[in-house]
Amino acid sequence: MKTTIAILALFASLNANAQLFSDNSYQKDFWDTPVTAGVIVGCVGQFDNLHQAAFGLSGEYAHFHVDFMGWPRWHSSSESEKQWKETTSFAFHLGFELPITERFSLTPIVGYTNVVSGVTDGENYKIDEDGDRENAFYVKKRQESFDFGGIATVRLGKIVNVKATLTRHSVWAGVSFVLE
Repeated sequence: MKTTIAILALFASLNANAQLFSDNSYQKDFWDTPVTAGVIVGCVGQFDNLHQAAFGLSGEYAHFHVDFMGWPRWHSSSESEKQWKETTSFAFHLGFELPITERFSLTPIVGYTNVVSGVTDGENYKIDEDGDRENAFYVKKRQESFDFGGIATVRLGKIVNVKATLTRHSVWAGVSFVLE
């Protein structure tokens, strides 16, 4: 039910945005937006029992937003014969930016989050066909979910955008740069 409501809200915002800016002179400027790319840092699973820091990339084109972030396993190929407790995370979101003023916008987003906690075992490993070591990983806890929320963006000048994001399962901040 929550998934359906969040997806309907995203599509309703797209429709409302098109109706609000139906003047043809503004429409050209509205859709003729620069490409932006940025870096993000935050926490996946922030409001759940299992959470992990994450870093990643975000981008926008023609007001469409996409972001990926995560935290890798650091001992997946370590050569020591011991065990490590590790937690990994991954998040992915899509959205559509709604400009409020020339310097401020809101972006409703929907996506997916995944946090996995477990043990990497250096004594139990295999060697792949490239000769790289791959240690066994035993999952102890897993938290994965549909995610929804929003991004507030403030434009600082013509090149830099600062973003703050809050979703049901994560929180992060970032900075993006205009590429065109």
